[in-house]
Amino acid sequence: MSKTHCRCRTCGHRRKLRMHPDSYRFPPKCGHCGARSWRRDNYRHDIEIPQMRNGVGRYKVCYADCFHHPHRMGSIGCKFDDDFCYRDNS
Repeated sequence: MSKTHCRCRTCGHRRKLRMHPDSYRFPPKCGHCGARSWRRDNYRHDIEIPQMRNGVGRYKVCYADCFHHPHRMGSIGCKFDDDFCYRDNS
């Protein structure tokens, strides 16, 4: 089974559960508020995960020599802004 990104219905805290929240007999407690009421995080599943997999949106990948590994464009230490222009560090 794949993991499911969920949100607490009480406080909105995000957590990744092993199963769909409706499949639990006794759902796990929220680490933030202690409630046991969860819902599936539709925004995470429908919008953010496809952007991560394709490297688009706020998850653009930079392969420049800023770091020795691929990283997110515009992150701290990256030479480029989100629009592929050099940062002005003045």
